[in-house]
Amino acid sequence: MEEEFPETSEVAAKVRKEHLDNFAKYLPMIRCFLEESITPEDWDEIKNVIEPNVPGLVLEKDEIVVKDHIIESNLLEYCGEVEDITMRAEKKYGLRKKLIEYKKEMRDFPILLKPYKDGVTYILKNFDDVMTKLDDVIVGTQTMLGSSYMKGILKSECQTYEKKLNDASELMEAMMKTQRDWMYLEPIFSSGDIGQTMPVEYKKFMEVDTHWRKTMELVNETPEVMYISEQDGLRAQFDAQNKNLSDIQKALSAFLE
Repeated sequence: MEEEFPETSEVAAKVRKEHLDNFAKYLPMIRCFLEESITPEDWDEIKNVIEPNVPGLVLEKDEIVVKDHIIESNLLEYCGEVEDITMRAEKKYGLRKKLIEYKKEMRDFPILLKPYKDGVTYILKNFDDVMTKLDDVIVGTQTMLGSSYMKGILKSECQTYEKKLNDASELMEAMMKTQRDWMYLEPIFSSGDIGQTMPVEYKKFMEVDTHWRKTMELVNETPEVMYISEQDGLRAQFDAQNKNLSDIQKALSAFLE
């Protein structure tokens, strides 16, 4: 069978190619508008680039129509600026994913306890591991904050989390100091005689002892580093108990001398 109207077919193919080539130039802009890493903050930046220069145009991310918004409004001249914003958004997206990963790691990282003596209370078992993990994540967040792409809301969120990590590290240090001094003094003050000999110090130690056991109950119920560090006033309480322990040890040393 002979081919009919070959010239017509060639013309149609040429027209289709021209249409495709013409549409292809809009693909970079379309890709930018579809990028999942674009946050409302980034979208506002895109709008600030385009809307003031195109009277009457209102860009809403979920309502973009290629023909109406991109082609007829001739947005190609802003493609370079929009691509720059999108590139930065992709970098921030990677940083945000890393921050989420750090938060999950710390949320899942446990404080391990072991029974102390009669098993009525506990002591910290994996203090060194907890501190190593905290140090690693703190360094990681500080590295992220050093990125030139760490901007706006993400930067504020990362700074807030870095502070929480530092607070957790300081609390764990305070808890470990209490544990060390409490374990040294507990056998001495568990004797009834010391209460008569050093009544003031005995009363202070009983306050420390009660606080320690109460805190260990809390840790045993929810042994998560970040949860414990977010308990209101806990750091101040341990600072106060560590001062009590220091005063007790000074008085005890003076008494023994």
